[in-house]
Amino acid sequence: METKLDADVFTYYGEIVNGVERNVKDIIEALAKDPNKHQAIYVFLTTPGGSLTPVQRMVDILRHFYSEVNFIVPDYAYSAGTIWCMSGDNIYMNYYSSLGPIDPQVQSKDGKLVAALGYLDKINELLGQYRTTATIRITGRPFCKNPLGRPCFCSQERTDLSCQAGSVSQNQIR
Repeated sequence: METKLDADVFTYYGEIVNGVERNVKDIIEALAKDPNKHQAIYVFLTTPGGSLTPVQRMVDILRHFYSEVNFIVPDYAYSAGTIWCMSGDNIYMNYYSSLGPIDPQVQSKDGKLVAALGYLDKINELLGQYRTTATIRITGRPFCKNPLGRPCFCSQERTDLSCQAGSVSQNQIR
């Protein structure tokens, strides 16, 4: 394969987990010591994705040793694998190959990775409640909407949408 491509070849198959970049570093450093090392590398990649931290480090490792980095995706490269592919100079795929959506994840309180979109959904839900509620407490201070729909801070909690900021109270609009 290396002769046909006139490049070094590296295969990565599996999830991208924290710590795997050390193994990749060791393999790439061994390839770099080979007297027949090429200036280009082809990475055969199949992965369901994983963590972005090792992806960044693996990109840095490959770019340190190679002036051209190419990816061949024979099956799929999802999430962090898609980002890794996008770091390359070329991505080669066939009719069956697939790149996936990039779904950022954050660590929950119990240490598990959960989709960041879940947090965005919760924020949007809270914003929706704000839009339909007269008063929401933020950091201990009431937060009101005046009758024109503009937010304002009040010195005390109000339920009639009135505000001391000179806005008109709900009772005055009819």
